[in-house]
Amino acid sequence: MNRKLQTVILALGFCMLGCPGETPIADAGPRRDVGQALSQPDAGSWNFTPFDAGPPPPEGKIEGRIVTADGEGVANVDILCCSPSTCLIYTTDETGNYTYNNIPIGPRKMRTFDHEDRYRSALWHQVVIEAETTGLRRSVVMFEQQVKTEWAGSSVVLADGRLELTAPESGIIFPTEEDRSLAAREVTPDQFSPPDIDPWGEDSTGVISFLFEPAHVHSEGSIQVTVRGVGAELVGTVYDVWTVDDSTAEATKAGVATVNAQGDLVTNADCEVHALDALAFVPQGE
Repeated sequence: MNRKLQTVILALGFCMLGCPGETPIADAGPRRDVGQALSQPDAGSWNFTPFDAGPPPPEGKIEGRIVTADGEGVANVDILCCSPSTCLIYTTDETGNYTYNNIPIGPRKMRTFDHEDRYRSALWHQVVIEAETTGLRRSVVMFEQQVKTEWAGSSVVLADGRLELTAPESGIIFPTEEDRSLAAREVTPDQFSPPDIDPWGEDSTGVISFLFEPAHVHSEGSIQVTVRGVGAELVGTVYDVWTVDDSTAEATKAGVATVNAQGDLVTNADCEVHALDALAFVPQGE
């Protein structure tokens, strides 16, 4: 398949999966970008009445860098830059950098796609500000794809035994029913793809974080999460649990988790984990 056609198909699918339940756009009337309104005063002729379309919408500029786990720039990676209604497609340069001008202002959900299937798709958040250049707090890390584990029963163990997920009764929703497998990787906070805010603020001490693949794995009910081997010396310690919304790339506090008598960190019964793109466990302060 032609690469550009494949990218357009991916962009359409990404917007459909990432923007659920959007209200259809009503008829906006004559096209303002043409600069003319079409009228028909009588059956025998057509008149074009010019009108002022007004100033163009405010725009800004974004930039950033895509790197491997070793810090090397990833060249020629397609990036989808999405508002709630539109996705723009860009590509990194030879050093993994991207700089894009004249983008309408507002928050953007960003995601990478590697057409050679070498790397996990990364999700992050960026805001376009009028007449400004918006960068990133840190580079976006693209990890090599992992061997995935089929989620066949009620629970699955991932991340080299570090992470256990237990499905709700309603089950888990995968991008395709033909492949119900996934993988997770424990990462450091500086490898965590930047959402709108960092859940840990300025202090990442003690943070435990994971990235998942493939994209768009979620559930209607809450998923129970257990992080094994946090430490018996931390029994009773409470962590805030944060997820990243796949439709906006915004971080959301899902609830709390507590270290049990076995030294495992387990989400509380009222913790609402639904999306499996990224998870961060942040120890509560004194």
